Amino acid sequence: MDPAFIEHKPDIETGTREATIKFLEGIVNEVPEARWEIVRSVADDDLVAVHVRFRLAPTAPEYAIADFFRVRDCKIVEHWDVVAPPSDKTGNPHPRF
Repeated sequence: MDPAFIEHKPDIETGTREATIKFLEGIVNEVPEARWEIVRSVADDDLVAVHVRFRLAPTAPEYAIADFFRVRDCKIVEHWDVVAPPSDKTGNPHPRF
């Protein structure tokens, strides 16, 4: 992460690099079985997007996450995300992943 990194996730107070690191370290420490699986990725110029399957534990329901990163000189300089919680709805025959 670039020293001037900007975070847009509303859960992260101040939106700074240090606050983001603290937030992610907290997840890893509090939920050590959590897993992120990148299902697909897309890049366009300085923007990279990843579609992620996230689970708090191996058998837990899955979240769908879309992370968007702006990169410069091989460092992340900005981040946005969209998180869809687990869903029990089955009307759509097409899966999230």
